[in-house]
Amino acid sequence: MKSYIFNPENDLALASGSKVYTPPRNAALLAHCGAILPMWLAESGDNVIADPIGFENWIDNTTSLFDININISTVSPCHATGEPWGWSNAIVTKLTRAGINRANLPDERALERMRQLSHRRMSIEINRLLALRGISTPPLAIEVSTQDEITRAVKQFNGRFVMKSPWSSTGRGVFLSNITNAETILKNADGIIRRQGSVIIEPLLDRKIDFAMLFFAENGKVSYRGLSLFETVGTAYTGNILLPEKVMSQQLENQLEGIDLSVISIELEQILSDIIKDDYEGWLGIDMMVQNNGKLAPCIELNLRKTMGVVALILRDRFIASESSGRFMVEHGNFEPLDISRAKIEHNRLVEGAIDLVPPCQGFRIAMKVARD
Repeated sequence: MKSYIFNPENDLALASGSKVYTPPRNAALLAHCGAILPMWLAESGDNVIADPIGFENWIDNTTSLFDININISTVSPCHATGEPWGWSNAIVTKLTRAGINRANLPDERALERMRQLSHRRMSIEINRLLALRGISTPPLAIEVSTQDEITRAVKQFNGRFVMKSPWSSTGRGVFLSNITNAETILKNADGIIRRQGSVIIEPLLDRKIDFAMLFFAENGKVSYRGLSLFETVGTAYTGNILLPEKVMSQQLENQLEGIDLSVISIELEQILSDIIKDDYEGWLGIDMMVQNNGKLAPCIELNLRKTMGVVALILRDRFIASESSGRFMVEHGNFEPLDISRAKIEHNRLVEGAIDLVPPCQGFRIAMKVARD
């Protein structure tokens, strides 16, 4: 039995390294509003650690319509295994406080290894290994820890660059030279280096399409599971396109110059298996980009955790009719609840209409909307 918990602030907790972490307001609000989201990921008989009080009718109605058989409670059986959004010292503290036996959770050595695998320098190594296998990549990013090193790296990329903190999430800690002036970026770099030890400087690419490849690590082997075609505003994620795998693959390859995405996924399976070994089990994703020049950026970053793309993939496979497609949305703001009675649901799958995926909450809407193709 697994006990799921939604901790989208996990990358920020990794930056902290602390066993108790208080996220910034927006991250805390997303965690609160999306607390019940893992119910769509869980298997029959699993547990979701969340407070159901006040949402019992919504939970009963939604789980009945989609034949979801899970328990939602603020406590967990002690024998359960933890299944967080991502692993950190802070989430282990939360899981033990919820009642899980500490022996069922990763030890400190395993947590530190996962923290290092989540460092953005891993994208540099993955790109280097892809290049050795004959896969074309953009110029490699550079990890730096002084202002002089930053200046040299920026010159190397002709002043068009992105600066990233080693650990961050939901667009935080990412600075684009075409949006933020260089002086401000360098000022932010000092604080990041002081807190996290370095920053990553990489070339600013002309983005056309954002997408990801999703993988699952188990027993020392990483296996490809599917594509994630997602949307952003600036650097902030806003949603996923819900389409069959073959359709997404064809749409992406139509925008790329002579790229077979199945070849990339096979190479990444081997590279990721060699890097991760037995040090992590669970979902992970490689963010990618189709550039305006038709070239592929095959590794923007590694997300060693669940992602919203994973949610979209599972929704597509388990809860949406095969003849339907649409969008999975994470929207910031205040919204009226969607009327699930107006949606068409057949055989526990959404055929047409829009539904909330979590109980209505002031601050975020997490929902999906589909129509027949």
